[in-house]
Amino acid sequence: SNQEFKILDLFGGNGNISANLTFQERLVVDYYSDPPSEGFVSQDLFDAKAVFNIQEKINFEPNLLIFDPPRSGVKNLEEWTQAFPAQTILYVSCDPHTLARDLKSLGPKYKLDKLTLFDFFPGTFHFETVAILSRAY
Repeated sequence: SNQEFKILDLFGGNGNISANLTFQERLVVDYYSDPPSEGFVSQDLFDAKAVFNIQEKINFEPNLLIFDPPRSGVKNLEEWTQAFPAQTILYVSCDPHTLARDLKSLGPKYKLDKLTLFDFFPGTFHFETVAILSRAY
């Protein structure tokens, strides 16, 4: 797409999911002993004050939220979307149960546009799921 995103990439690691998107601004957040470079912030995203801490550090309003959490998911997804009411959410999950739990917490605020399964490990029960949601106005 020709859209330039303002991206908040949570559990972003080295920023590989958002790196190849066209963006005006991007903040990649994860827990780093030493953040890789400018545009990366170290934050324990399971800390109760994580949303507030990121609000203090970000200087733009994201229109794309990216989540790539560990297997336990993002139990406070609704809190993130209230603080950063982005138009689009991209959620990568390795556990369909926590994905379903987290997306259900959004209620009618977001609608599921696309759900794609990736079987990177044939012959095992492991797969990745990518959910793309848009804000329902």
